[in-house]
Amino acid sequence: MLYFRRRGLTRITRVDLYTRYPFGFFLKKRRPRLAGDVIVFPRLLGDDIPRDRFRATEGELQSTNRIGGGTDIHSFRDYVRGDSLRRVHWKKSASLGRWIIKQTEIETGRSVHIVVDPYRPPHVSEESFEEMISEAATFLDDALKSGLEVAFSIPHVTLGSDRDGAVSMFRALALLESTREPVAQTVDRDSVIFTVAPSVGDRASGVGA
Repeated sequence: MLYFRRRGLTRITRVDLYTRYPFGFFLKKRRPRLAGDVIVFPRLLGDDIPRDRFRATEGELQSTNRIGGGTDIHSFRDYVRGDSLRRVHWKKSASLGRWIIKQTEIETGRSVHIVVDPYRPPHVSEESFEEMISEAATFLDDALKSGLEVAFSIPHVTLGSDRDGAVSMFRALALLESTREPVAQTVDRDSVIFTVAPSVGDRASGVGA
């Protein structure tokens, strides 16, 4: 089993394999030729940490006013690489002179919108930021295991469990780097926000439909 010191993109250049097979008398070592990149997902909080405050709750079976895989338009944002052209709002794109993506609203109450803020103020340590990332990953993991429909937002990207899958959301969280400057994000009233900057609400922005 491989253990990594931190999340993110890691390049593997060497792996040492050890075994006592077949009799257990001698320890044998082999170093195969191996090179490649792996993405290390964030660490989840252990069972010894109270997880109730990270556990997603179920809403009522009604429109949730959250970003997700519904049919009603919730908000708009700029196009980013990887977005489906089927989600382009052509009329608004033509008026603004750039591609604009429409974000639809989740139609089921069994849903949660998770927002992760990458801004790390100068007085906040890297360890505190990484702990926040682990808390977000734990909440995301619990929400998915509970069968909730999840919308996951970081700057310029919103992923949905129904469309992009869990791996895409954990991958985005693994590669998220802290920023030195505040970044505006779309935050709903009921969004679950993970941040090390208490004033995140002041930086939230969104364009209504």
